[in-house]
Amino acid sequence: MPSGCKSLVKTEAVRLYRLAPLIRPRSLLSKDSLLAGAMLAAVVGLVWPGIAWARMLTVDGTRCNLVDAISAANRDAPEGGCPAGSGQDTLLLTAAVYTLTQVNNWVNDPCPYPRCGPGGYQTPNGLPMVISAINLNGDPDGDGNGAVVERSKAANTPPFRLLHVEPTGKLVARRVTFRNGGGGTLCGGGIRIRYLGTLSLIGSTVSNNRVDEWYGSGGGICIEGGVVSLHGSVITGNQGSGILNRGGSLSLWGSTVSDNGGDIPQAPSDGGLDNYAGTVSLVNSTVTGNRGYSFGGVRNLGAATVINSTISGNLGEGFVNYGTATLSHVTVTGNGPPLVPAGGVSSFGLGTLRLINSIVANNVGGDCGVFVDYSGRLGSIDLSGVNLIEDGSCEAAAKGSRIGDPDLGPLADNGAATKTNALLSCSGAIDAADDAFCPTTDQREMERPQGLHCDIGAFELVAPNRNVCLVNFRSSWKRVVAP
Repeated sequence: MPSGCKSLVKTEAVRLYRLAPLIRPRSLLSKDSLLAGAMLAAVVGLVWPGIAWARMLTVDGTRCNLVDAISAANRDAPEGGCPAGSGQDTLLLTAAVYTLTQVNNWVNDPCPYPRCGPGGYQTPNGLPMVISAINLNGDPDGDGNGAVVERSKAANTPPFRLLHVEPTGKLVARRVTFRNGGGGTLCGGGIRIRYLGTLSLIGSTVSNNRVDEWYGSGGGICIEGGVVSLHGSVITGNQGSGILNRGGSLSLWGSTVSDNGGDIPQAPSDGGLDNYAGTVSLVNSTVTGNRGYSFGGVRNLGAATVINSTISGNLGEGFVNYGTATLSHVTVTGNGPPLVPAGGVSSFGLGTLRLINSIVANNVGGDCGVFVDYSGRLGSIDLSGVNLIEDGSCEAAAKGSRIGDPDLGPLADNGAATKTNALLSCSGAIDAADDAFCPTTDQREMERPQGLHCDIGAFELVAPNRNVCLVNFRSSWKRVVAP
């Protein structure tokens, strides 16, 4: 091989080797195999030079700032002090904080209100619209300290959303915090995703963003037909609901939606997660401390699947359903007061909700209920497996569920990325679930079952805490928990 080619192969190998941990955890591949793969890829690139290889751009915030870096990645051309991007680019955020002070562009938000006019509602963005495939790596040195992207709090800073992903955009953000965005927007104070656009947040945070307080929704993230996934991420402190999913696809794994919402009765949506005519899945996740007028924790008008998750301590109804929903091994506790007499779970109109091996307890105003919508249609709730509904609502006893206090601990860090309500050693939920519906792990990824049978709810009590305990549970039944 000519010396020039050898040099190119070496350079390309080093670059791809550095990129590999962003694509696949390093623990799954040996250093030698990564280097060998990088060498092979570099040779292939020389043989087929038409292939567009990804490029890594160092964004130090001075010589190359974040605004110019996104433009360079979008256009595959130099911008400011940033070199040209190429293909799916990775932006290495080496500065601690990136503060935005001015509007970069404007987009149109759909608006049903008369004040918006026939042309919709023009809303500002602080960063260039994402129109290509871009990775934001907020922790390029791997020290665990991520980067922050924020709107300035200075008095003269105009209102704007932080980031907007267009239908052609594919954004992955790893260990990045997006905060303080919004004002002057109707959909997404932090991040907005349109139609076929995609967003993946890994170990990231969306916090303290807001929308127009009278008309807006999705203070943290607004999804309009896009695809969004959250892995080990936190949506917290946003005004106007944490996440609004309007016709898109949303999945959360090991993530937390907390302390979002507002106290404005006129707001069309609020609370933690609002799934409006889209699909959503929550796995190993927690929704807590959210507040709102129309709901507190989760509202579903589309299709929702919740597995091994906790909905706890929201001000307003815990889970409100108008669509199709399945809650399996979920703990719904300490929510309310509600607009209707069911602070735990409720189903309206044509809504169908299925509870499987779940706990619904200690909610203000009632644990479970079905209600008519504005057209007089009555919702439905199906109880499968063995649920534990403290107040016996939704005909719990007649449908094979248990009633009574499940003896839960407070919401706390019980050894996982998300907080849970632990089962105390004398809980009636221990060994009481129907194993036919039991997943292999609980919310903390602890193996199920730990005893003779799986436990009801999101939390599986681990030995040696499964002590022998004789319980008179609401004078309705007795049980012995095996050691």
